[in-house]
Amino acid sequence: MKINKYRNQDIIIRNLYTGELWGWSKQQLRQYLHESYLVLFFTALFSLFKITLGIFFISNVSALYIKISIICSPVLILIISITYILYISIKKTFIKIQNIIQNFPYLGLYLHALQNGPRKHLIFSFLKLILFVYIIYLSSLYTCYYILFYKSIPKGLDENLIACLTIFELITLIFIRTRSSIKWFPLFSMLIIYVFLFYVQNTVYGFYSLIMQASMLTILGIFSLLICEFEIPSINWNDSYHFTPSYHRPRCLYFPLFNLSWYYDLPQLWTIFYPVYAREAFSQSQLALVDSNYLLLNQSLEEAERQSENNMLFQANEQFGGQRLAQENNNVQYNNNVENNNNVENNVQVEIQQQEIQQINNNFQQSANNIEEFNNNNNSNDNDKDNKQLLSGQGQIIGG
Repeated sequence: MKINKYRNQDIIIRNLYTGELWGWSKQQLRQYLHESYLVLFFTALFSLFKITLGIFFISNVSALYIKISIICSPVLILIISITYILYISIKKTFIKIQNIIQNFPYLGLYLHALQNGPRKHLIFSFLKLILFVYIIYLSSLYTCYYILFYKSIPKGLDENLIACLTIFELITLIFIRTRSSIKWFPLFSMLIIYVFLFYVQNTVYGFYSLIMQASMLTILGIFSLLICEFEIPSINWNDSYHFTPSYHRPRCLYFPLFNLSWYYDLPQLWTIFYPVYAREAFSQSQLALVDSNYLLLNQSLEEAERQSENNMLFQANEQFGGQRLAQENNNVQYNNNVENNNNVENNVQVEIQQQEIQQINNNFQQSANNIEEFNNNNNSNDNDKDNKQLLSGQGQIIGG
């Protein structure tokens, strides 16, 4: 039966064997019958966007739920140990709690802090965390159902797909360790899931369950191939090689430890979205903890501590140096003002002294002129007397 024939009316189909009902509206049927290539292109882009958004929700929330469940698993052991104390022995239970502190340091930190206090609040906090993350997980699943499967699909298709993706997240966390497996398994698995969901998004109906089963079996086959080719042979690899998984290197890709407290405590949630890097992205000193090179690690920590102290001293010097510089500027400004005032006073005094000297010079010049004039007058008087004497002498001579 061709569905194109009934695209102008709503369709409901019933499976006589299972009793399932599938329905399509006229808008949904017309959505898949575009004749323009441009419309088909933008429809495909929109489908890829929805698939990416849906896989982002599913994979990240599933990974978060699995990791939180694994992280909180020691709480169940702690509950068993506390129950054990009521029936068997306090001493043996104390040993079990000490083992929890040693093997799970992110929980042991708080158990040690509450050693003499009640631990029930800590247990209830972790249990509430599991419950809260599980509620988020269910809410995200319903959101993904609406994004990825907004039409009639076979019963259980969406639930089976989500369950398979969650299982793949779990087995990836446990079994995928080598660089080649980390590189290829997510790539091929996401490619296959994209192809399946793209087919679901852009077709009305047809063999969805069969294609999903084929896709999941293909992913499982790729996983088995990678296990046989890389993971199992890595057991016999040389432990001195940096690409060999070991107890200290569970995986051959690394995550930067932004805070040393994360070595014992849990990283923050935002680190889920932070990528991992190969060994080439880090220096030898940054890999000292991974390589158990404690001598280099101590040197790096001491150098970092000295650098931190130097930075603090530099900041303190900048702060106090700025205040000192401001004070020095004020002092220089004050000295300049005082010096300017002194210069003004000195200039005034110099002008006064120059005026006095000029006055003295004028007085001296006037005195000199007076003396010269007086001398001239005296000389003229003496000449007159000489002339008179000469004339009188001449007269005596003439008269004689």
